[in-house]
Amino acid sequence: YVVEGHQRGGLGRQLFEGMLAQEAVPPERLGYDRPSPKLISFLRRHYGLAKYQPQSNHFVVFDAYFGPAAKSLAGRSCSAPSKLPEPESP
Repeated sequence: YVVEGHQRGGLGRQLFEGMLAQEAVPPERLGYDRPSPKLISFLRRHYGLAKYQPQSNHFVVFDAYFGPAAKSLAGRSCSAPSKLPEPESP
């Protein structure tokens, strides 16, 4: 979330892009729990995500999740998570 006084300046997209990079996943491969109208608009504007089937639990998975890219990802096996760096000694 970006506080209203700082919205429309690109900070939200920077935060979202950073999260996508950290998670190594495209936005259409995520599920969104009760997304706000502003988030839905953001995803439509920046990533072309618009089509989804409304759910009674308000969870959103965009139709693109089930598209051709999803089929190619489904065949890959999961790799072991990378090891976190050791904390520095004081």
